[in-house]
Amino acid sequence: MSFSLHLIDNPIGADELLSDLRHERRTLVHRKESLDLRAENAAENVAETSAEITRTEQDLTAVKAKIATMADGPDKETEITKEMELTLRLRKLRSSGPKTNGVAVLMQELEADLLNRQVEGINNFETLVEQRKKEF
Repeated sequence: MSFSLHLIDNPIGADELLSDLRHERRTLVHRKESLDLRAENAAENVAETSAEITRTEQDLTAVKAKIATMADGPDKETEITKEMELTLRLRKLRSSGPKTNGVAVLMQELEADLLNRQVEGINNFETLVEQRKKEF
């Protein structure tokens, strides 16, 4: 949205422009908060998946150790089945887990910086409008 001081020729025009600026700022701040929330959720998902991978690896290691000490029989077959299930779960966690894409992270950072600059520009322009309004 573009604004111009040259269009202000009375206090009512200034008030309308200030209202538009405040609305635009709220919109930008909302977009920035949404972007921050998405980044936070992605970080939490990565941490949760990493923790689940660690737990599954530990369980798998314990099952393998147990199998190594067991004699052949139905109990050992049950543990081998459990080992295969844990191995499959581990593969799924590693393949479907959130991936950190360097380009996506950079784009989010650039978008956040752009939003911050736009809010700063609106704040500066609002100051100019307030000064112009005092001239009337």
